[in-house]
Amino acid sequence: MRKIYDRRALAGGLACFALAAACGVTMAVRGVSVKLAVGMVLMLALGWADLVRSADRQMRQAAMPDERDRAVSRESAWRSYQLLVNGCLMGAVVLMIAYGVWRSPLVAAAFLTLCLVLLAAFVILLATNLYYEKRM
Repeated sequence: MRKIYDRRALAGGLACFALAAACGVTMAVRGVSVKLAVGMVLMLALGWADLVRSADRQMRQAAMPDERDRAVSRESAWRSYQLLVNGCLMGAVVLMIAYGVWRSPLVAAAFLTLCLVLLAAFVILLATNLYYEKRM
C-alpha cells in the first residue's frame, strides 16, 4: 500500500471514479450512449491520474513554489487580467461605434455582453482584493 501525500487529489480521483460508475450505471439502464461512454472514459482517466498524483511524493514537493515562482505567477496573472480587461474595453468601444453606424440590435447585445463581462471582472477583482485584505 502506498502512502497518500495529497488528500485533495485522492478525493478528486475517487469522485471521478464515482462519476464514471454513474455513467456506467446510466448506460446500463438507458442503453449505450456515445456521450456517456466518452464521459466514462474521461472520468476513469482523470481519476486514475489523480490517484497516481496523490501518492507521488516528488510532485508534492515540486508543487511548493519558491518566492521567485510566486512573484512571477502573481505578475503574470495581473498582466493577463489587464490584457483581458483592456481587450474587452477596446471591443466594447468598437461595438459602440458599430452600433452608432448600423443601429443593429445584434451589435447592441454584443456590446451589452462585453459591458457585463467588464462589470463582472471588476466585481471579482474587488471581491478578491477584499478577501486578501482581510486575510493579510
